[in-house]
Amino acid sequence: MLERVAPALVALGVLLCATHDAAAQPAAEQANDPAHSAPQSPTRSPAAPAPVYPQGYPPPGYPPAGYPPAGYPPPGYPPPGYPPPGYYYPPPPHAVKAPRPPPKKRPPPARTGVQLALRTGLSIPLGDASGAPRDEQRERYSVQVPFVFDIGAKFWPNVYIGGYLGFGVGAEGANERVEELCDDNDGNTENDIECSAYTLRIGVEARYYFSPDATLDPWLSYGIGYEAATQSIDDRPQNRAEETTAGGIEFARLGVGFDWRASRVFGLGPLVEIAAGQYTHTRTEVNGVETFDGPIDDRALHGWATIGFRGVFFP
Repeated sequence: MLERVAPALVALGVLLCATHDAAAQPAAEQANDPAHSAPQSPTRSPAAPAPVYPQGYPPPGYPPAGYPPAGYPPPGYPPPGYPPPGYYYPPPPHAVKAPRPPPKKRPPPARTGVQLALRTGLSIPLGDASGAPRDEQRERYSVQVPFVFDIGAKFWPNVYIGGYLGFGVGAEGANERVEELCDDNDGNTENDIECSAYTLRIGVEARYYFSPDATLDPWLSYGIGYEAATQSIDDRPQNRAEETTAGGIEFARLGVGFDWRASRVFGLGPLVEIAAGQYTHTRTEVNGVETFDGPIDDRALHGWATIGFRGVFFP
């Protein structure tokens, strides 16, 4: 029985092997055919597995002696101008911007309120004291040094209104007779006759400021008031002291100048003033006793030209 079945089983195994080989051959040919192969990316290759380094890598003595070779890097490397400016941080010194200059000091703001001032300079007499012959202003009074105090208020930043009180002092005028009396010609060191002149004035004044919020603030002013000028001769040998005072209205006192506003509290600046008036009344005293007091009939126009400076508080 076994002898009959064995040949049949062998024949069946051979048949199965032949059938398997016939089925595998077309599939292998199809896989090797480019027309039937799956499309692949022309630029991307399968990622290589990360290398696994054994323990103790790199080996001792790595890199080898003589590495890098002599002359590496080559001369002239890197090329001139490389890297470009600003490539690294921080930038090179020549690329650093210069610091900004400090801001300019701003002038004090314009203000209103109380304002005080003191002005001085040199006042030159002009015109005629009266209509009498040779009664010029300079014959009575010489150049004087005035001191005028102002007090008032700025009701608006541009407009000041206030009053003034002034005193001017000087020597006798250019009259030949008065000069002869006042000169010391007796040869000793004591002046036997003392001569002087002084002026008092009081009035109101308005001033207009053109740039009340600037450092340099130009202005124009107009004032009107009363003026009294006095000549004094003290003859000690004769025990005689004589004073003659002429007074009248100073109807125009024009001024121009500017204030350098150094701060909110103080300012300083030059000025030029022209004053015009007329003496209307005169009085004479001898040794304190009034000898004449009356109006001036023959009146004339006189004036004072002043150049100087003023200091102002709260400009």
